Amino acid sequence: MEITFEDDEGVHFTTSASTPDARLTRIHTSMGQALSGMYRSLDRGLLLFKNRMDFSSEQEAEARLAAAMGKALMKSLLDVALDATGPMKPYLKAAMDVGMAAWDEGERASTASGDAQIAAFIGRVIDGIDRADRLTMEAHAEGLDGFLQAYPGSRTSTIIEAEEEAWLQRADADVRRFRQATPDAQSVRQRITERFADTGRLTAPISQGGRQSGTLYLNLRASRSRSGVLQVNGDSSWTLATTAPRPDRIAQNLADAISSVADTRLPKILTIGSGMLRPTIWFVDPARPQYRGHDEAASRAAWSHPEIREAALAITRIRGASR
Repeated sequence: MEITFEDDEGVHFTTSASTPDARLTRIHTSMGQALSGMYRSLDRGLLLFKNRMDFSSEQEAEARLAAAMGKALMKSLLDVALDATGPMKPYLKAAMDVGMAAWDEGERASTASGDAQIAAFIGRVIDGIDRADRLTMEAHAEGLDGFLQAYPGSRTSTIIEAEEEAWLQRADADVRRFRQATPDAQSVRQRITERFADTGRLTAPISQGGRQSGTLYLNLRASRSRSGVLQVNGDSSWTLATTAPRPDRIAQNLADAISSVADTRLPKILTIGSGMLRPTIWFVDPARPQYRGHDEAASRAAWSHPEIREAALAITRIRGASR
């Protein structure tokens, strides 16, 4: 229990049943748990992706993309640490730097091994995650004394001045912010799947109907009934075009990880009807569409109908296609 007072000179202070030392240790422990939780999300997300893909031992990794995506996630979390304004910043950054160095070392070792099989490569990446986790935790534990000594007041007193209380609250906020920024395993799986699907290539020459890898496609038809009701039908699933191996499994991975196509960062192309002049809507975020095709006005008009938007976003099935 804490009680806040104001003395005769207007100085605020708090009495607490626990000492700052206990609170500081709790905050530091909580940050350690958050750091380890980040690695567990990476580990579980990559395993979910790998298990659903069920790669054969012969399939080669054109995508060390799984590793690159994991590293990108770690870097984004390091940015959270660097942006932190509270007392945890130097200790969080130091621990994450150790983790990044371990990741880089593991990536170099995996590249040097010459493993081209996707399954074997992902296994090495997971080993690298575990090593980075262990070394990060060691670095975090070693930073405890420095963190305790940085506290601006007495760590054993039950009287906490306002400035000291603010310091503790900022440290606590750093931990909460980091936890909130850490993706869960399904989010990691989603990001790895998206990166794996997006090879940056066309599935075939445009003249042969090729589509951009890592893009979701849907075609709908819209017509009005005699009573004037807009009726929408067409494809029953989105098509994920990709030149990556096992497009069917990639599509299932993505479908498993999201609840709606609106959740994925992959671009989506919706066409209405057929022919060269058909309305075409391109979007990542449904709230920010781009109107394409030969008739931009028709595309804009089509997307303005809630029946069309709702029908497109209600389709949760995703199938993979290599053409």
